[in-house]
Amino acid sequence: MEMLTRLKKWSAEASRFRGSEADLVQWNLEFSIFELERLMLWNKAPRLSSVITGGCFHLTRPSGVDASKRATALKERLSRIHELMKDTVQRVTEPYTLWQKAETDSLEALKEYLLQLPSYFPTSTDEIARSVDESLGSLETYNEWLISTEGLEGLPIDSKAYRALLELRRFNLTLEQIENLAKDYLNQTTENLERLAAKLDGSVAENRKRIRSNHPESFEQALEDYKMLALEAKEFVLKNDLITLPEERLEVVFTPKPMRRFLSIAAAGISGFFEEEKVGYFYLTPHGDPTMREEHNYAFQSLLISHESYPGHHVHGGCKNLNPTPSRSTVLANVVPFSGLMYSSKLAEVTEGWRLYCEGMMFDNGFKNDPMDPVWINCSC
Repeated sequence: MEMLTRLKKWSAEASRFRGSEADLVQWNLEFSIFELERLMLWNKAPRLSSVITGGCFHLTRPSGVDASKRATALKERLSRIHELMKDTVQRVTEPYTLWQKAETDSLEALKEYLLQLPSYFPTSTDEIARSVDESLGSLETYNEWLISTEGLEGLPIDSKAYRALLELRRFNLTLEQIENLAKDYLNQTTENLERLAAKLDGSVAENRKRIRSNHPESFEQALEDYKMLALEAKEFVLKNDLITLPEERLEVVFTPKPMRRFLSIAAAGISGFFEEEKVGYFYLTPHGDPTMREEHNYAFQSLLISHESYPGHHVHGGCKNLNPTPSRSTVLANVVPFSGLMYSSKLAEVTEGWRLYCEGMMFDNGFKNDPMDPVWINCSC
C-alpha cells in the first residue's frame, strides 16, 4: 500500500522531528502503521452507509452557508457514491458477519434517508432527485454484494493483536491488570449502590426500577427535554465560570435513521476543524420499543446532557478545533480513512474520561443534583 510505505518512511525519519510535539507526531505515525498492518480493519468492516450519511447530514442542516452552495456540495457527494461503493467492495476482502449485518440494516435506513434529501432544497429538488436515483442503483449493487459475500465469524481482533494495541497505547498495564482493575471498580460501585439502597426504601434493583419508570411519555417529549437541558447546562457552566467555551453552537436532533444501528441511546456529533460555523449535535435515537424511554428517565437526563454536550463531548470537540497544530487537532481522528477502530481507538480514556469527569463536576457544583434523589450519580449503572 502506497500510504503504508509513506507512513513508514516518515516514521523512520522521526528522529529528525523537532519541537514540543515531536513525540506525539511519532506516536501517531506508529499507531497508524499498527492499524494498517495489524488491525487491518480497512478490509474487514464495510462502512459505506456511515460515510454517506456523515457526508450528507450536515449539508441538510440550516447554517450560515448559502443553500445553493450546500445543494451543489450535496450533488457532488452523491455523484461519488458509485466510486465509493466500488472502492468498498474491492477493499473489504475479509468482512466480518457482525459488521455485515449492521451495514445491511443501516443500508435500508440510508435508502429512505436519501429519498428525503430533495425536500431540503426546494430550488434544486429535481437535480438532487436525479442524483439520488443514480445513487440508489449503486447502493442496490452494494446490498447484493453484502448479502452474497460470506462473512467471517468471531471478533476481528485476536488476543495477541489486542495486547500489542495496549502496549502501543502506553498504559503500562497488562491486559490482566486492566481486567482486575475493572473488577475492583465494579465491586466498589456495587457496594456503593447497596449502601445507598440501604438508606432508601427497597433494594438496588427496586430503586433502579423506580428511577427508570419516571421518564417522558414519548421520544418527542424527550427531545424537547434535552433541548431545554442543553440551554440550562450551558448557562450553568457560564454562570459558575466552570470552563471557557470555544466558538460553538449545539443542535439537539433525532439521530438520522442510518446511524441508529450504532447509536442506540444518544451521542454527540463534533464540529469539523475546517467548518466555518462550529456546529455540534446532540443525537437522540428514538425507538419503536416504548421501554427504551426508560433510558431517558429524568434522573439520567441531566447526566447525559453533561456527558454529551455541556461541558462534555460537544465542548471538548470545539476546544480540539482550537489547537493550531494538526498533530493535536487530529490526534483523535484516523490519519488514513477506514484504517482505525470505529470509535476513539487512540485516546478513549481522554474522550470518555473527560465526559465522566464532567458528569461528576456538574453534579458537585449543583447542576440538577436533587438532594432528595441521592442515587442520581449512579442511575446509569
